[in-house]
Amino acid sequence: MLPETLLWQTGWEGGFSPTEMAVALGILVVLAGVVLLNLGTFFGTGNGQAQNAERYRVAGAVAMYRVDGYTQPFTIGPDNKGPLGSYLIDKLQYYWVIGTDGSVRPGTGSLFSSDLNNFGGFTTLMGDWEVGGGVLSSARGQNSLVVTGGSWEDFVFQTTAALVSGNGYGMYYRCDSNPNITGYSFQFDTGQGNKFAVSKVVAGNEFSPFQTVNMPAGFQANGQHSISVSVKGGHHIIKVDGGTVMDFHDSQFSSGTVGLRSWSNNAKVKSAVNFTEFKVIQQ
Repeated sequence: MLPETLLWQTGWEGGFSPTEMAVALGILVVLAGVVLLNLGTFFGTGNGQAQNAERYRVAGAVAMYRVDGYTQPFTIGPDNKGPLGSYLIDKLQYYWVIGTDGSVRPGTGSLFSSDLNNFGGFTTLMGDWEVGGGVLSSARGQNSLVVTGGSWEDFVFQTTAALVSGNGYGMYYRCDSNPNITGYSFQFDTGQGNKFAVSKVVAGNEFSPFQTVNMPAGFQANGQHSISVSVKGGHHIIKVDGGTVMDFHDSQFSSGTVGLRSWSNNAKVKSAVNFTEFKVIQQ
């Protein structure tokens, strides 16, 4: 048995205060989330595993924040950590609704968005890009970039684009972040008879389109157009200016990030596209 003086010096006699217990609990929850995240990475992380791991991280932050006595519900997400900002180090991928009782449940909102004033969140894979003033522009020849670290299954990818010169542009989705990219590519192609097309790209090798649709008569290919690519499971829906141009099923690529591309089939023609919107919304 320890002497009474030693017990006093070590502080064992007094036990832990409620505040210390709450902080310790929060730290344990955070550590559990980190372990789950690492296990998910080791065994192959899917959208559900990544979301569950993030939920544990958020729950740990809430446990620590409750020490400060919050009483109102709030929502946090990739673009706003709210009052949990000082408790969450890493960027969030998902939206979460925090209840007054400390509960954490999935919310809805954008998985990624950019005001296109800088390259934050993007990785250039090929070519030259310029960004600023709410406009992302490709330069000469073959150009591609992707969202850094995106790993999503079901989402809607939205952009607004205007072809200035060159033969076309496209949107990568459910793709990886390698320079020799793998994934789906929706193409706004004016160099092959004015068509909308979807191709598969594997390790940088692009196969012939497996889905093609002619652009409507009188369609102004060089105008500004809003485009959305929606994927849920194996169901793909692609809309241009609010109208559905493609609706099909394919399940070869189940998850990944998103990106943009532009090109010119003529080495003397400058390929230039201005993108003025970039958003990925959770399905």
